[in-house]
Amino acid sequence: MITKTTNFIKQYFFMLALAATFVGFSAFKYTNKDKGTFESPQWYTVTVDNPSLPQDISNLRIINAADEPEEGTGDFCATDNSLDTCMVRINTENLSGPSDIENLTIQQAQSAGAPVLPQAGGDGYARSIE
Repeated sequence: MITKTTNFIKQYFFMLALAATFVGFSAFKYTNKDKGTFESPQWYTVTVDNPSLPQDISNLRIINAADEPEEGTGDFCATDNSLDTCMVRINTENLSGPSDIENLTIQQAQSAGAPVLPQAGGDGYARSIE
């Protein structure tokens, strides 16, 4: 009787230890879910807070992460257009997620460790044609 009880306890102890190990290692998958899941640098759309100062970095507010703009000119927001800034390329290496700098100005983002990062042959900004 004692042998059966001992075997029963050993089997369930092993099963519980196995289940705890499984749960413990599975938890790591969720702890850093946002860290490192986005690329650096990242393009962001921006808006102008005050139309009288459209190109001032303290006046350009970051809205959200965006796809890379068209190179050249002609598209609504492209790297070689010359009017108001509509997108900016930010170095996001020091951020835990792309939304960390949303609703900040470019100047505030730079102070938070997320500077504008120029691409080859450009200045890190995309501008509109209108």
